[in-house]
Amino acid sequence: MKTRILTIGHLKESFLEEAEKEYCKRISSYSQIEVIEVPDLKIPSKTSLKDEILIKDKEAESLLIKIKPREFLIVLDLNQKELTSEEFSSFLMDSYRRGDGTVSFAIGGSLGVGEALRKRGNAFLSFGKLTLPHQLCRIVLLEQIYRAFKIANHEPYHK
Repeated sequence: MKTRILTIGHLKESFLEEAEKEYCKRISSYSQIEVIEVPDLKIPSKTSLKDEILIKDKEAESLLIKIKPREFLIVLDLNQKELTSEEFSSFLMDSYRRGDGTVSFAIGGSLGVGEALRKRGNAFLSFGKLTLPHQLCRIVLLEQIYRAFKIANHEPYHK
């Protein structure tokens, strides 16, 4: 099994970097884990809706070139389906089967996800209606992936 996190932007805080390292270490007991970062684009202080769409589209394209054709792609998007941790575990294990053993997650930039990434997505997921900074969303995703493996392997986890 292989898990890939494709994300716009770099972690800027050392405490987030440490959390990412810790969860990647934990996940590596169950799956190969790879985090792929692409640079985020500068967002001018005054942008039109058209400019925001162009930025999201350019960021989406920079992620799309990193995605292999047979990978199962799960796009994180605020307005999509929410799952419990148990449902997510089942969904994730099924996704590995459908993606030839590789599942990729895409996290958009601060403006969200571009349309081309949505079109390529095999599934969509939300961590709730709260807006999370995309850097923090990355840590929440890693924690939930780790929890999903613990659940799938019938190992203890905090409920």
